[in-house]
Amino acid sequence: MMDNMGGKDSFSDYATPQVLALDYITNRVTKEENKCDFEGQCNMLQRYAVAVTFYSLGGGNWTNFSNRSTSKEGSLDTISMDEHWLKSDGDICSWHSESPYADEPDVVGFECDMNGCLKNIFLNNNNLQGSLPEELGLLQNLEIVSLDDNFIYGTIPASVGSLTELRKFEADKNFLTGTIPLSLYENLQQLETFDLDTNFLVGNLDGIGLMKSLKHLSVFDNFFTGTIPKEIQNLKSLEYAYFDFNDFSGTVDESICSLYDKEMSGNLEEIAVDCDVDCSCCL
Repeated sequence: MMDNMGGKDSFSDYATPQVLALDYITNRVTKEENKCDFEGQCNMLQRYAVAVTFYSLGGGNWTNFSNRSTSKEGSLDTISMDEHWLKSDGDICSWHSESPYADEPDVVGFECDMNGCLKNIFLNNNNLQGSLPEELGLLQNLEIVSLDDNFIYGTIPASVGSLTELRKFEADKNFLTGTIPLSLYENLQQLETFDLDTNFLVGNLDGIGLMKSLKHLSVFDNFFTGTIPKEIQNLKSLEYAYFDFNDFSGTVDESICSLYDKEMSGNLEEIAVDCDVDCSCCL
């Protein structure tokens, strides 16, 4: 669990997201809300991880961070700090509101399952500003993380690899840098959608073939290098793969093209690479 928390430097300043989250837990949340349910859920730990995420990504400046309903045709309500999701009498499972965007999920915020465990995060186009915290890895029941079209910078935390139930990770149109941690390739065996296009990511994609459930892979418009890994041939469920607008070179192996063959259990519908990458079956 400690691997999924910020290091000691995170608690050396009163203004860090971790310290602010602890202050929120200890001084603003009631004792009843902080108690642990030993049948499987610890409300305090889950609430702490969400609070760190809130503060790490500039929650006070989010476009929508209240429980008020909004019209998809109308404008967002003006809200005060007392009305946002971190108010002390609010369960984190109620930290969501109606999305104002017709082409986005129905809600903005956090959704839980029937047991009160956080299941989905929908914060697309919500003015998130900051870096993703290691504490995301504490939210072990997450299935969907959707953070498209924001101002998130820094690296992808290795702790995201702890989210073994994750089916969808979307963070396109941000300012992410660095490489994709190996822990994601090794541990996210349920991941179906991996959407990281339009960022500033670097390195290669070696290890991507371990994500055996992957259906949609989008990494276009980054700074990836090397060749398109032959191991992609192992992704029998893959339907769409977008590698263009990067610095890849070499040749796409014919074994990857065989994923188009439905008679051979392939499911590929479309693969895109840049013109200077040799591929007989790509757009």
